[in-house]
Amino acid sequence: MIPGPSEADPRVLATLSTPVMAHYGPSWAAEYSKTLDDLKKIFKTREEVIIFPGPGNGGVELVAANVVEPGDKILTIVNGWFGEILADVVKTYGGQPIEMQTEYGDVVSAAEIEARLDKEHDVKAIFVVQNETSSGVENPVRDIGRLARKHGLLCFVDSISSFGGVDIEVDDWGIDACVGYASKCLGGIHGAVPIAIGRRVWELVESRRTPIPSRFMSLRTWKHFLRDWAAMGHPFPTAMPTTVILAMREAARLALEEGLENRYRRHFVASKAMREGCKKIGFEPVAKEDIRSKTVTLVKVRAGSAGKIVETMENKFNIMIAGGLGKLKGQAIRIGTMGVTASPFYVLPTLSALENTAVDIGLPVTSGQAVAEASKIFQTE
Repeated sequence: MIPGPSEADPRVLATLSTPVMAHYGPSWAAEYSKTLDDLKKIFKTREEVIIFPGPGNGGVELVAANVVEPGDKILTIVNGWFGEILADVVKTYGGQPIEMQTEYGDVVSAAEIEARLDKEHDVKAIFVVQNETSSGVENPVRDIGRLARKHGLLCFVDSISSFGGVDIEVDDWGIDACVGYASKCLGGIHGAVPIAIGRRVWELVESRRTPIPSRFMSLRTWKHFLRDWAAMGHPFPTAMPTTVILAMREAARLALEEGLENRYRRHFVASKAMREGCKKIGFEPVAKEDIRSKTVTLVKVRAGSAGKIVETMENKFNIMIAGGLGKLKGQAIRIGTMGVTASPFYVLPTLSALENTAVDIGLPVTSGQAVAEASKIFQTE
């Protein structure tokens, strides 16, 4: 029940047991192409999608390495630990992050961003995390993307902890680059990262003032292989973890079979049930209801108790949850409801274990209230 990696679907696990395919040739070309088609449906894009072999942060850095040049001003939304990472990545590639900061548990509105853009000159892009798991909020990326397009800016969205569990419409929202993920809401396993890349980013890469500080992470390199090696089933500049990619394809198939709107609704209800159940235990959410994450529940706990709660949940009940990050380290716990675990079959046992854990640390808990409240939400929503 951590905010990723999440439980893998049984069909995904079954895919992992199949023979390993070579990462080139006609058979692999067909499988890879079908995978990209399914991922495009989840991104809701007609633009290019590539699969980056590695961690989610690697995908974030690939985008930054290509978009950011020394001295570039990048408006960066910072309302959590992962927003702070975006600012650090911008600095890593020589950019100047124009940080719009707010407290953990709050969001920066599109109106506030527009007011800042009226004062700043020569801003190149906006970088934002869609679902900030460290502060329990969902940023208004639809409004931010459209605002970026209005001002002629590029928009990059880190959708790692929401891809497959929360709506993302890359084309219609004016998003130029978006990093998804396999082993959170999608229910796959980690090791391969889907990235949607729009036409304006490909054009920008060709007109850069400075060389891209990498070969493997350069979209110029990727473009060469997309153009010249695709016919042999190798439209990427490296060997690929084929089994991991096939597992991601199976996870994407599951999402599309369920229906994206149904899936997004399931995540919304499961996270609401978890949130309301936690309130009955006495754990108050950090974020307000109207801006809360739909894939992770972040609640404050008594000072000094977070580590004990996490430890007891795992050792006594065999349920993994996570502690707070960044400014909330030691002050909060985080519970993911992602993919398979966005379900009463996972939420209700977790809340029952949390109730018992709260009793163990001396909180006045009425047994069964959290489970009853969550059950009511699952029945009525």
